[in-house]
Amino acid sequence: MTPVPPGLQLTLSADCPNFGGHYSDLIFTQGQPATGFFVIKMGRVKVFQISTTGREQILHIFDSGDNFAEVAAMDGQCFPASATALEPATVAFFPELR
Repeated sequence: MTPVPPGLQLTLSADCPNFGGHYSDLIFTQGQPATGFFVIKMGRVKVFQISTTGREQILHIFDSGDNFAEVAAMDGQCFPASATALEPATVAFFPELR
């Protein structure tokens, strides 16, 4: 995935809701309807799945400037994984346009 350029992030995120989280705060959970995607303004986010046996599998760690969850949002699917802040983070939410 290509990060959103910093100038465009600021322009786009000015009117978007923000999630401000602390370490281990959930941003979304596996199976929740994907109603938009996210851009990390500050911090790091872990995207992971929990197996049926309760084991966590980290799929990706995203940093400031990265976008994530856009595929599920564009396809109108549920999130296939969960996302949580790895440190204090500010994440802009871009709702789907339907």
